[in-house]
Amino acid sequence: MEIRNPTPDLGNVIDLESPDRVGVRKIQARVTGEWTENNFGLNSVRKWSIYELLAIPGFIFIQNPFTPDGQRYWTTKCLKDYSKEPYKLNIDAHNVLDNETWWDICFQKDRAKTLLPKLRWATLGYHHNWDTKLYSENSKSDMPTELSGLTSVLAKASGFSDFKAEAAIVNYYRMNSTLAGHTDHSEMNVTAPLFSISFGQTAVFLIGGLRQEDPANAIFLRSGDVVILSGSSRLRYHGVPRILPASKAPWDDNCEATALVCTYVAQMLMKFRLQGAQKGHGLLKKKADALQMRFRMILGKIIETKTLMGEVMKEAAFSLAEAKFATGDFNQVVLQNVTKAQIKIRSKKDNVAGVNLPIFESYQDGTDTYELAGLARGGQQLAKLKKNYQRAVKLLVELASLQTSFVTLDEVIKITNRRVNAIEHVIIPRIERTLAYIISELDELEREEFYRLKKIQDKKKIAKAKAEIERAEMIATGQYSDAANLLDESDDDVLLYLIRLISEDCLTVVDVPEDRYEEAIHHLRWNFFADEPLNNAVGLCARGESQRELERHCLFTLKQGYSRMLVNKKGAIAGMALNGILKKGEREEAERRLDELDDEKFKTIFRLLYKLNDKVDLFAKYDVDELFECRILSVDADHRGKGLANILMADSLKTAQNTNFKVCKADATGAFSQKVCLKHGFKVEAEISYAELDKSIRPAPPHQALKLMNVYNKGI
Repeated sequence: MEIRNPTPDLGNVIDLESPDRVGVRKIQARVTGEWTENNFGLNSVRKWSIYELLAIPGFIFIQNPFTPDGQRYWTTKCLKDYSKEPYKLNIDAHNVLDNETWWDICFQKDRAKTLLPKLRWATLGYHHNWDTKLYSENSKSDMPTELSGLTSVLAKASGFSDFKAEAAIVNYYRMNSTLAGHTDHSEMNVTAPLFSISFGQTAVFLIGGLRQEDPANAIFLRSGDVVILSGSSRLRYHGVPRILPASKAPWDDNCEATALVCTYVAQMLMKFRLQGAQKGHGLLKKKADALQMRFRMILGKIIETKTLMGEVMKEAAFSLAEAKFATGDFNQVVLQNVTKAQIKIRSKKDNVAGVNLPIFESYQDGTDTYELAGLARGGQQLAKLKKNYQRAVKLLVELASLQTSFVTLDEVIKITNRRVNAIEHVIIPRIERTLAYIISELDELEREEFYRLKKIQDKKKIAKAKAEIERAEMIATGQYSDAANLLDESDDDVLLYLIRLISEDCLTVVDVPEDRYEEAIHHLRWNFFADEPLNNAVGLCARGESQRELERHCLFTLKQGYSRMLVNKKGAIAGMALNGILKKGEREEAERRLDELDDEKFKTIFRLLYKLNDKVDLFAKYDVDELFECRILSVDADHRGKGLANILMADSLKTAQNTNFKVCKADATGAFSQKVCLKHGFKVEAEISYAELDKSIRPAPPHQALKLMNVYNKGI
């Protein structure tokens, strides 16, 4: 079960998510009442599924009785609260905490990398002595009240009414961790049940018999599952030989999250997710600022309009009194003569950072049919009254528009601020913690692999020394024949290590189909455009940023059909080689098109490349009409250092050979691409030292020169 390659067969592992396929006895929960539903993060007891395995009497299984909030609560307790004083940790003996907590150090990037994976266990209550395998009155701390309460509820539900927890061990598992087979016999009372609660990834739990040689049963334990060893199962051998990625995330409210598998692809995807979250946070923050600015402007206008409204209404009321004094009561006359509204309202929308604000406007519909009202008597007072109330109506409409926009903006600003805070204080920190965890796990796996290789090399040194002694003895007796051993490769383990790293994600070199051109350009934006030495020196573009002219150049190359890419089994791009064909006489047309461009930085780079190519006429030197060009070699940032560039270059040369090209050239701008070219037989035809260039376009060390390199295939 501990075998990792090949993956062991898990078909015979008991899965209690399908209890009908296993011999079990269902146990009726014995705790009643509402008090269990909202305590200790548990679901209502009526929803619990409790089973006893018939093949292992006393082995009781409770299938995840926790709510998502409960799982998060207990996981946090184990990681944050139970990993500090007064509880004892395995790392206490190394004095690495320096009056800090393990939890706090895990957020310090420089120290978390080494300390995070070192925590293996914590003891609570009576502290287990790992040397004597005994508990002592002289070594104990207070048992956490909430943990005692939780186990008390679980015990009562399973029929153990008088159980009281006095000691606990919290085991912290990494993906490659195991727990050796053992029995728990250190307790004074070995008849009391033993509770085991799992959170996080899925574990394979083994339980055997009273002797080590007895056959064992394997059972899946998922996040939230509870195992109780009681009765005859209490002293059986048990252990955890394997941790598996969880297929679900019951600690998440949607319960459908994909399991986290610590691979370089997961690291890459998590980085993209972090970049997306940071970009989204920035955009939402700008939106919130724009909305807040308009909100304050509207608030100022509302105050100003209300002040003006008071003055206008006061003047309108006074005008009404004057008109009535001059003409008498004219209400009935007005009501009888009004047939339709002459002042109407229309609405439109104003878009502010994606929020549509309603805008109301008043307007005169047709001509004023009451223009001569009151001509007989009191005409001046009626005209003044009419003018003042028209102004009042206009202000009322404007105020209604402002108030509606104010209320709308207020609600949207609250929602936007909540989203900004959620991304800043919840989502981004969560992704950063996940990314830190993935990186630490990958580093740990690399260290283990390096240690394994070192052990192999040490053994080879011993074998080599022994062989040298035997060789010396054979030379002395005249029996030695000095024949070359073609299988004697000093770097074979390093090569095998490289192959393992590449095959870890099942990387394959394939053609770049037309429907993936956009994805290929996206890869280059993030892994080549800003990293290439000359692009970086002139500040052509930022990482992940679009660059129109360079993308046109790449798309033209892709359409020539000679480019290749490294993809994993899911199709994600790990690296690319953009290869193209250069025909005799095409340079002149390319230079003419270059002069027509507006991007001076792009023009500076390509003029330098043309200057380099002017030093040697490869067409005349090798008497060819076409050259195979290795134009761009790009490896994803998370896959660098694994030899992928060498694989892509070897594949490019194979492509050139298969398509009958005599000469394969490359304009190598950086020290690393030049190193790859030299390794594959390229020779330097011409170069331009970067020291000769202006400082504004000079690449930083270790890049020293721009080199024109080529390989000539005599056999074609």
